[in-house]
Amino acid sequence: MTVSDAWTQLETNGAAAAGRSIAALFSSEPDRLTRLSFAGAGLHLDLSKQPWSSADFDQVLVLSRTADLDGARARLFAGETVNASEGRAAQHMALRAPAGASRRVQGRDISAEVEISRDKMRAFADGVRSGRIRGADGRKIKAVLHIGIGGSDLGPRLVWEGLRPLKAEVDLRFVANVDPSELAFALAGLEPATTLVVVVSKTFTTQETLTNAQAARMWLRAALGPTADCQLIAVTAAPDQAVAFGTPPDQVFAFWDWVGGVIPCGLPSVCPAPSPWGLRHSIAC
Repeated sequence: MTVSDAWTQLETNGAAAAGRSIAALFSSEPDRLTRLSFAGAGLHLDLSKQPWSSADFDQVLVLSRTADLDGARARLFAGETVNASEGRAAQHMALRAPAGASRRVQGRDISAEVEISRDKMRAFADGVRSGRIRGADGRKIKAVLHIGIGGSDLGPRLVWEGLRPLKAEVDLRFVANVDPSELAFALAGLEPATTLVVVVSKTFTTQETLTNAQAARMWLRAALGPTADCQLIAVTAAPDQAVAFGTPPDQVFAFWDWVGGVIPCGLPSVCPAPSPWGLRHSIAC
């Protein structure tokens, strides 16, 4: 069976499920809750409340095996070149791996450099919170302006919205839109002397991000003069570009070209569309 055949069969099963009652499925499949519930990585996943039958779910597994999902996952975690369009690995999980974990990219161990970068970030963040790291005029940092776009904005924003405390020590604001009004709203009420500007860009050439970064730097310099650059932070895979922009070298935090890209899954081009059961696929094609 080809991947296209497996996908066509899954669509056929989905069409047949259109008028199916979930309650009726529970009546006809007494073990449905047990069979379609899974636990892993601290999560519980209940798939029983979808209008697919156990046979339909088995067809999903057929599609997975036909597309060699297990093999693709193994190649991903092994650090092989899975981003075919850019010729790169995609080792995002290495940034979250526990200390001492061994991660490799195209045969090279990357664990030590990841831990060095994470330790540097943690030390800087602790310094800001404790007041050891201060603004240009010696006052404690009270706000952070985060500038990015796409994943450089959405990822950090998601973490903040998911984990933010009820009473934050630092006022964190985000800017992604190049429309000047977004930056104006983000800066409203902030003091330049107590605000850090964090610029996140993989290449440090993204025009929307640099436009906002330049405007924020002008806002800092108008109040603080040339010393304002000590309140610039960069997160990038192009540290030289960040330093050329004016970021102090010790405030440039690195990541690498293997952060980014998609995992070719081998499924046909229809896979990003809604599934027959109204679900959306999370496999990038």
